[in-house]
Amino acid sequence: MNILSKISTALLMTIMVTSFAFGQKDESRLNIGQSPKKTIISNSLLAKNSTLSKGISFNSKNNYTQFYRDLLISNNSKNTDSKSVANPVQESAAEKIKVSNIYPNPANDYAYLDYTVNGNFNAANISFFNLLGKQVAEYQLGKYSEKLKINTSNWESGIYMYQLIIDGKKIATKKLLVRHN
Repeated sequence: MNILSKISTALLMTIMVTSFAFGQKDESRLNIGQSPKKTIISNSLLAKNSTLSKGISFNSKNNYTQFYRDLLISNNSKNTDSKSVANPVQESAAEKIKVSNIYPNPANDYAYLDYTVNGNFNAANISFFNLLGKQVAEYQLGKYSEKLKINTSNWESGIYMYQLIIDGKKIATKKLLVRHN
């Protein structure tokens, strides 16, 4: 038995040494990517006079589609017109609104949200939606700094989106994970 193990060990060592010796290449791994091959890009997919459509169409009118449609449309894109002038009243109001990330995240029975709201506005609230777009809770926010306690014990485990809405405008959208033990 001892002789058999010595033979198998010697055989294994010779296989490893030969595979290492023959596995070496002329090029070191450190040289990979230093002289890359040029990629050829062709525009043959489009005809010379064709244009791409820029429209987005939505076929379904379900609640969850409406939720994501609203998210897409209300998304603050970075494409701005250079001639447009920002409204200083909106910027000063936005500077006076601060909402922390919800904690603990993931939440079990309760989650907490710290916020500071100062400025001229009529209504401020936080709305919670499941991923299908159904609103599961809404809380009115008072002025000044407060801590909001959110009862998640009767919510199903899953991912929820919450939005800060001031005077009907969506200011921020964030995620909350609810996981019941």
